[in-house]
Amino acid sequence: MTPAAGIRATFDALEAIWRSGELARIRTLWLADLAAPLYLAEERKGFITGWTELEQYFAATAASLKDIRTQYDIVSVQDAGDDACVAAFEMRWSVAYRSDGSRIAGEVRGLALLKCERGAWRFRAYVEAPLAPIVYLRELYELAARSRAD
Repeated sequence: MTPAAGIRATFDALEAIWRSGELARIRTLWLADLAAPLYLAEERKGFITGWTELEQYFAATAASLKDIRTQYDIVSVQDAGDDACVAAFEMRWSVAYRSDGSRIAGEVRGLALLKCERGAWRFRAYVEAPLAPIVYLRELYELAARSRAD
């Protein structure tokens, strides 16, 4: 299997775990012997750099959301040496809150560092990189302008 196909399979598995709501299983997609993860979710200010913190983040997320859908598009895969690759991705997400059922959605770009471990690509680092707020505001103004032009 090519690195690109293997990495696609890992992101497919990640999508399935998000959809299942069993977020503790995301740990299985990380390198087994990794001392600590490097994880940054778009809605967090700081990096997650410990397994306990990562597990608590996913437990809190699973507890607050009743429906989670993600779709990852791999934009680029580049060799990073020593059976490692960097994958640039775009993710579309949609969630519904347990508290009131309200749904929100968005898009984010990101980078992941993956390493091949026993024939499977596993995360070493995962970083979501949202656009600057001014970009989102401009898109809202453009959407409003298009809706009024019709």
